[in-house]
Amino acid sequence: WRLPGNEGFDKSIDRVKSRLVTAGFVELPGRPTTPITKPSLWIEPAPTPSQGWDQSVGTLAIVRNGKPEEIVLSRAKERLALEINSFSTPAGGVIAPLVDVGRGNAAGDYDGKDVKGAVVIGTAGASQLFTQAVVNRGAIGVVSMAPLPGYLDKNPDILQWGSIPYDETRKAFGFRATERAAAALKAAAAEPNPRVRAEVVTSFARKPERTLSAEIPGATAPNERIVIAAHVQEPGANDNASGTATNMELARALVVGVNSGRIPKPGRTLTFLWVNEISGSRRWLSEHPNEKTGVRYMFSMDMTGEDITKTGGHFLIERWPDPGAVWSRPWDPHTEWGAGQVKAETLKGDLINDLHMAICERVAAKSLAAIRRPWDVRSNPYEGGSDHTQFGSAGIPSVLDWHFTDRFYHTNQDTAEKTSPEEMRNVGTAVATTAWLMATADGLTSTSVGQLIKKVGDARVAIETREGAIVRDGVKPEENATIVAAWKKWYAEAEKSVERLTVAAPGGGLRDQSALRGSLLSLIAMDVQGRCDQVDMAPIPLTPTNVLWAIDARFFCNCALHPPEHKENREKDLVLSRAPIAGDSRVRLAAARALAHLGQWSPLLVNLLKDSNALVRAEAANAIAQAVPGELKIDRLILLRSALAEERDDEAAMELLDAMLRLPEAARSDAEFVATSVEATRPAARILGAIKGLEAWTRKHRGQPLNAQTLINIRGVMTLGRNELTRAPSAFDARRSDADLFERYVRIRRLAIQTLQNLSDKDAGVIIAAAGDGDMQVRRVATIMLGALPIAGPDRDTKAEAAFEARLKDPDLHVRIEAVKIAARLAGTTGNCAPIENALSDKDDPVVIQALDSLPVVCRDLTAKAADLADTLEASSPIVKWPVALHALTALSRLAPDEAAKRIAKREIQTRAEWQIRAAVATIAGSTKDEALLKALAADPSPNVRTSVLAALDAMGSPALYPAAIEALTSREPQLVREAARRLAGAPHSDETAIALLESLKRLTDEGKDTSRDPRLAIIERLQEQAPAGMLALIQPYLRDFDPEIAAATSKLLGALVPGATFRAEPQLRQPKQATLGEVQALPKRAVLIMSDGGRIELELLVDEAPMAVARFVELARKGYYDGLTFHRVVSNFVIQGGSPDANEYSGDVRFMRDELGRVPHLRGAVGISTRGRDTGDAQIFIDLLDLPRLDHDYTVFANVTAGLDLVDHILEGAVIQKIVL
Repeated sequence: WRLPGNEGFDKSIDRVKSRLVTAGFVELPGRPTTPITKPSLWIEPAPTPSQGWDQSVGTLAIVRNGKPEEIVLSRAKERLALEINSFSTPAGGVIAPLVDVGRGNAAGDYDGKDVKGAVVIGTAGASQLFTQAVVNRGAIGVVSMAPLPGYLDKNPDILQWGSIPYDETRKAFGFRATERAAAALKAAAAEPNPRVRAEVVTSFARKPERTLSAEIPGATAPNERIVIAAHVQEPGANDNASGTATNMELARALVVGVNSGRIPKPGRTLTFLWVNEISGSRRWLSEHPNEKTGVRYMFSMDMTGEDITKTGGHFLIERWPDPGAVWSRPWDPHTEWGAGQVKAETLKGDLINDLHMAICERVAAKSLAAIRRPWDVRSNPYEGGSDHTQFGSAGIPSVLDWHFTDRFYHTNQDTAEKTSPEEMRNVGTAVATTAWLMATADGLTSTSVGQLIKKVGDARVAIETREGAIVRDGVKPEENATIVAAWKKWYAEAEKSVERLTVAAPGGGLRDQSALRGSLLSLIAMDVQGRCDQVDMAPIPLTPTNVLWAIDARFFCNCALHPPEHKENREKDLVLSRAPIAGDSRVRLAAARALAHLGQWSPLLVNLLKDSNALVRAEAANAIAQAVPGELKIDRLILLRSALAEERDDEAAMELLDAMLRLPEAARSDAEFVATSVEATRPAARILGAIKGLEAWTRKHRGQPLNAQTLINIRGVMTLGRNELTRAPSAFDARRSDADLFERYVRIRRLAIQTLQNLSDKDAGVIIAAAGDGDMQVRRVATIMLGALPIAGPDRDTKAEAAFEARLKDPDLHVRIEAVKIAARLAGTTGNCAPIENALSDKDDPVVIQALDSLPVVCRDLTAKAADLADTLEASSPIVKWPVALHALTALSRLAPDEAAKRIAKREIQTRAEWQIRAAVATIAGSTKDEALLKALAADPSPNVRTSVLAALDAMGSPALYPAAIEALTSREPQLVREAARRLAGAPHSDETAIALLESLKRLTDEGKDTSRDPRLAIIERLQEQAPAGMLALIQPYLRDFDPEIAAATSKLLGALVPGATFRAEPQLRQPKQATLGEVQALPKRAVLIMSDGGRIELELLVDEAPMAVARFVELARKGYYDGLTFHRVVSNFVIQGGSPDANEYSGDVRFMRDELGRVPHLRGAVGISTRGRDTGDAQIFIDLLDLPRLDHDYTVFANVTAGLDLVDHILEGAVIQKIVL
């Protein structure tokens, strides 16, 4: 919420202020008392009549005995369901009776109903309900189910926000219900003993209402001014974050132009205001009487950013009152907002309407959006409702730039994805151009404007004369003469008003409107330029936290002409030069970790490898292994081996041994050297480090044998801790508890068996013994190795066969999963399908799913079993275990394609609520060549389903692929756009395809998301085939993209399109998203994932090892970002992955996260951050189902599961995260 006096409002004001200062406005401590001489800004506080209100929790749930609570409204989902002025409930919420009072605005509605202490639902407005139920009858809260205006979007989850009276005595609360919530609440209220739980956490603060003013002073008539205002309050993206942002960006563009000399100083002052709507403008006029008398024109920026393809409606200029406001014509109607109270005798003509319309039309003609969809510019008669009303009441010609009708007006669904950067750019350009012309017009310009007004006025009078017989609102035809006379009078005054336009601008003014518009367009398109004061900055203090921030560019020099060396020089000064030699060992430790995170080589790593602190030495070894080789002048293997020879600390030696074999230059001889430490009598830490390094080396060098002694050593440690705890002769080991040492030995055995698997070892005795190990992970790998032994056929090893059969019945599902895979492979030669048939009835769903996925064609006898499991997909009720049924359907498509085709033809399956089922239907339709079904699914609301449709159409070579892919490019969902661009490979060249690609590229770029990289790269790759030379101008701006990879790809693309030419990539780096010092210091150390079925997964957050990852996770969890998201990816015996807003790999948080690749291993239960390349984390999380050493040093581990691993093992795809508790 943004309300005067609350945090959202104040942060918005401060954000705008910061951006304006960056652009070149000088910040003043308060309202200036003397005339300003350069662009300046200041904040004016004023007492606010009401308390600033804010919410952090607003949840309403139906409570039924013996059943989970049914949450019907929440801040996390509905966002704005809680009414303004609601008070907090007691901690944890309150459970109260639920009473339906019908409408609820009259006393009779409450007859016979006891609402004291209850929560009341009714169809009256919240304030009426509050008065009757709370004030008069003692209810503790109300829920309004009032019907919505007819122009709003028809969907069951929309609501219009509102308020209840502020009542400090009763401290009640109110909710606004969606249609879905209202239906659930009414049904619950009809049940016996209906109850709800309300949990509300709000805050009130009586802080000043702040108005932000910025001015570019006039050079010749500074006391005359043009005012451009936007209101800051309200919670919507379109209403009115878009107006606030548009006003900010045009102010930034203009001040940059003035300060750089690209446009001259204005003659009149340009005043930009960010206010509380209406009351803020009223106060400004009241408290600035001198400035008020000099205001010539005013523009109100309200709802400037609608993407009208989603919201409906049009861009509108609400005109300065003209006769159309009094006499509305059918061809010039009022909007649904309705007519204002304008009297004919008060009308006074002015140039502002038609001048602004003419400039908007010119912008529309030149807009890049006109390639496919021109900017639709319209106007409406005066109605009121925004800041222009206050200036208009003061006699100042004013217009409102806005959009209406808006299907999401004042609702919880007025969100950022329904705004259009192109629309805001057009509005901003038009307002900036009009205001600038008004501030600089000379005599010749005024003459031209006068001619325009006369031409438009004559045309309007002619139309009114001809069409006057048709009048709305009951006006009689005989009154038409009055109407025509009013228009003649109004336009005569408008022509006269041109005399007030002229101002003696420096340099004679700008006479060429076309040149003016072009210069402003280029200014608004350019990045804001300013001076970089980096050379004057004080050195960064040497603290561990500052080192951490320097890794993530915390001290980024925020100038617009920001070359890469600005940031990197300061990082080198701190991280690469000063921190590694600091006197504080904590700073040196942070430096070693920083260098590991950066992956950069530094000669000072040699010093850190000899540090007096063993932990620093261990981190230095890791950093050396992480460093990209580049132009190294040192042999890292010799460096690490020398350090190992001198190392007396076993923990540091562990890292040295591991690091040696992670180096790409490590050879077989190095592996065999490290293997000498894999000996049962060595300290456990050294054995662990050596076997960890050996596992990594053998995984990367599969097929390359090691000497016999190495094999003996590895096999020898397979017994450590298996039967009884045998202490190694190490002082360190002697200090460890039995449990700790036992865990370390278990890890050694796991890594040893994985290493033997990498080496394709077939020592049956070792493998059979490992198959009976007490640790399930050892047994699991041994089961895989049993599959490489002769366990079937006439020459089978009976002991190995028996060991394998035992694993089919292993108590652990992970082991059974591997056994099922092997049994399915063996069935191809033996025809023995019994193990798979047994697995289809396993008690654990992951095993059943694996059996279905592994079902070979030879086991067609099991078709009926698969069909039985798939039957539930046709049920009309929700399916608890739909993933099992889904995998059964997929298996059926392999075993009996005709039967699968019949099933997917049924509407019950095609319309399942679970998008995963519909996506599978698309895949099966592709395999059965059902093109008609695929065309129908191409319009599915789920981007994931449409992605599957494109893949299926491509696989079957359908001509419907290219039209479907072009349509998919209009989506904002990254995976679908990427897939569409990829599937257009080889498409016939056409302008339609090229334009669709360019528009998609621009749309994604305007959103400013780091995570749009993959789809944008796919589009650029496709443009190499599709872009004609005439579109080069639309591609070149991406040479200065915020993403260096996009800029580089653009350079390559342009080079391919224009052979022989050179196009330099100049990426415009931007400050990374990062936690503050206070947030880092206050990070919680535990979190709990509450699943929708009530299950709990408890996490220990690694705040020391991965503070930035933890900070982002915590920030998003507190915002409710993860609430209602799913684990969309479940890979047996690997990971479960979730936390994607669109439930796929490519949809995540807006800004990338920096990797924190430390020494924390990927053990079973580790929680990591998903990436698609270095430093590309998007806040999707995954949980390791097993130890996964192949993920070590490539994926950040920021938490470990401490309770709930059994739940994790049984999670199926689509499992819902209800919320995360910190």
